Amino acid sequence: EDAQDEAAAAVGMWLFDGSVENLPGGYDKGELSPNSPVKELKSFPQDLVLVGRSSILIKGLSNRLNIPWSLAKEWAPIARKVLDQKYN
Repeated sequence: EDAQDEAAAAVGMWLFDGSVENLPGGYDKGELSPNSPVKELKSFPQDLVLVGRSSILIKGLSNRLNIPWSLAKEWAPIARKVLDQKYN
């Protein structure tokens, strides 16, 4: 109820796009930060829990190894293909 309009977008970008430097709404990328978008969540789709956890683990490894990685960028071509097939 009190969450900013940008909270859902910030959580999505934080979870699935490791290339993002600044989150919408001025949120911090640190999960434990007082200004984390995660604190705005009241619920989370059960279907995405494992994907979210896996994404966080891979982002942590890629950051430690200094290898840029984004699940959103990896999945974008597949998503575009599916949408093109559905709507064309």
